[in-house]
Amino acid sequence: MTLGHHPDMSLAEARREAAKLDPRKHGSTRTVSDLVKDYRGIIERDNKRPHLTTGYLDRGIPLHLRDMRIADVARADLVAAIREYKIRINGRSGERARDAFRGILRQMFGLAVEQGDIDINPAAGITARITGYTPKDRARVLNDDEIRLLWRQV
Repeated sequence: MTLGHHPDMSLAEARREAAKLDPRKHGSTRTVSDLVKDYRGIIERDNKRPHLTTGYLDRGIPLHLRDMRIADVARADLVAAIREYKIRINGRSGERARDAFRGILRQMFGLAVEQGDIDINPAAGITARITGYTPKDRARVLNDDEIRLLWRQV
């Protein structure tokens, strides 16, 4: 950002002018698309099955949100994206898919905090109440013989 030119403006004057600026208006110009790219790189490097996460990113983040600056994204924007998410992926649909998407958004915007793009994660306070998902207990678990059989087939 240019505040003036030397020698017309001294360093002290430039510092005074910079102190007056609102960092939210004049901060980083990085967009959500930039953040998705960064997060995707980490997922593809660290996960054994990155396509499970990147599919949510590709299908779940609306275009208007991708063009927003990271600092301008509000919790309400993320809640709206989560509520609109209705695509069936890997057998998960409805509430479960929205809840998985919520978790991915929380981790991705956590990366934005780590990188210094924002100070507060807008997805941190979004709970499963928004998605409507309630984990269900499984009807049964495998016994030792079934586990051995399963391992032999793998």
